[in-house]
Amino acid sequence: MPEPNHVLFQASLANFNPHAATTVDFANDDRAPLLIVAGGKDHVVPAVVAKANYKLFAKSNAITELKEYPERTHWTIGEAGWEGIADDMLQWAVAKSASFVGKQ
Repeated sequence: MPEPNHVLFQASLANFNPHAATTVDFANDDRAPLLIVAGGKDHVVPAVVAKANYKLFAKSNAITELKEYPERTHWTIGEAGWEGIADDMLQWAVAKSASFVGKQ
């Protein structure tokens, strides 16, 4: 059983090990479709950070999209009207999953 500090140790040395368990392959063409959701009023993960992540993951040929909700905070699910956002994401996932399943 791994020790609790093992994850912290891996993350702290990730920059020195190109094959670290915490390494992200942004150019992975075989990954599932990815929707990055940004909230314009999010102060935990600002939209600029979501956009930067989008640019990194968009290097892949896999489906990668960014959707920004300018009036939303980080806690969208706790705000009024969250159902509409959830419906948007579900529709996106259903539409994109068909193209992903076809690739398998």
